[in-house]
Amino acid sequence: MQTENLGNPVLEQLCDSLLTMLEREIPLHQELHAALKFERETLIRPSIESLNETNSRKETCLLKLRIIEEARMGIIRKIAARLGLPEREVNISRLGPLLDERRKLALSTVQDRLQNLLEDISSLNRTNKSAIEASINHVQGALSLLGNLLSNGAAGYSPNGLFGGPQMSGQVIETRG
Repeated sequence: MQTENLGNPVLEQLCDSLLTMLEREIPLHQELHAALKFERETLIRPSIESLNETNSRKETCLLKLRIIEEARMGIIRKIAARLGLPEREVNISRLGPLLDERRKLALSTVQDRLQNLLEDISSLNRTNKSAIEASINHVQGALSLLGNLLSNGAAGYSPNGLFGGPQMSGQVIETRG
């Protein structure tokens, strides 16, 4: 199978199309990376406007990436059909031996760039998730404190500004049986 496909113009054209799709993904992943960095800064000094902006930027990037992914998967389907393989088995490592050195090097280079970008994006996502979870915990703690202060009989500030504990009525009831 490998030698019969080496130099196959249809396979080369499909691999060139795949390479083009992968190359188009790089700037989109870079854009997503920048959006996640902006999100991290926004989480440090939050404002509604900046949170909305970062969400919009991420959604736009993900939508563009989804469109390119669909096109890439169409190319993968064609390559898989051409090679008689299941789609899940078509990858750059599998295609390498079937391609000339230029295409093999180009695909390998794009693979490395995408892999590094995706690792960075994953790391930023984990960092941002931790910051968001910490913020949520702080908000929940503040809400709990406020709830305790506002509930009946709890210690809190009185209308005159003094802090006082639960008010006691001064009555003691004793029952003997």
